[in-house]
Amino acid sequence: RGGRPQRAVLHPARSALRLNDVDRHRHWRRDPHLFHRIHARRSRFPPLLPLFESLVGKKVDLYAVFVGWNDDDTFPFVLSTKAGADGKTLVIFWETSFGYDAINNGDKDSYIKQFALDAKTYGYPVILSPFEEMNLNEEAWGYGMNGNTAAKFKTAWIRTHNIFKEVGAMNVKFALTFNNVTIPDIPGNKMSDYYPGDIYVDYIGLDGFNFNDPWLTFAQVFDEAIADASQFNKPIYILSTGSWPGPQKAKWITDGLGAHVKTYPNVLGWVWFNENKPGDGNWLVNSDKTSLEAFKAVLP
Repeated sequence: RGGRPQRAVLHPARSALRLNDVDRHRHWRRDPHLFHRIHARRSRFPPLLPLFESLVGKKVDLYAVFVGWNDDDTFPFVLSTKAGADGKTLVIFWETSFGYDAINNGDKDSYIKQFALDAKTYGYPVILSPFEEMNLNEEAWGYGMNGNTAAKFKTAWIRTHNIFKEVGAMNVKFALTFNNVTIPDIPGNKMSDYYPGDIYVDYIGLDGFNFNDPWLTFAQVFDEAIADASQFNKPIYILSTGSWPGPQKAKWITDGLGAHVKTYPNVLGWVWFNENKPGDGNWLVNSDKTSLEAFKAVLP
């Protein structure tokens, strides 16, 4: 499914968005997003950030983008004035169009090195999330696609991380981002199978949504995934979340982002998936007035 939405993130429930999963776990390719402690996210960088900040009455402190992993997809320096220079952390979801073999055999080393050097030149804080939601079997980098395995993922992750370290890109932190539900849920595709080691991971990211099939509370979406992710003893960001529209959406926001998320002591923040997708739900924070007011009320 095409299209990526806006996101917002907050502290201690920093927010961000994104959509995953098909059917019970429907998954969409992402577009613009906003994060907030508030954080914000965009893929084509149109000027929606000021509109979002005006809408919710808060400034974002994370600015997230999707960047393809291809030789013609360079570091998004265009965001330097919108992110780093404005005191925002740039969050990059780095997505391939191929499997891990193309990375592990060295074919992409020069591209990775140039991207790392560009990130270093950028100079401001960056959270880099390569191959996000790799525990789904949907994207080119997903489980079982293009011969991918968790072992190949770890090799590719470590190779990429090491190149960033070698060039001295110390402003870049790595976020290992899982979908809250693993598909397929089989041995070899568990969170623990993908963990490359403490020195290679700065944050754990999680994505999860209430798709209303059936209606799920915030706790039902995240409790199990948070417990599983906690095994790594790393700070956690909920990097994509949101709720299906309807009369219960405001309560979902209030209960989940206003209260329940605070029961996770290792969760630093969350990101709201902020997009209206006709036929697939209106995930905007202002899908209705009550939801917008609930969202504004949970912001720190």
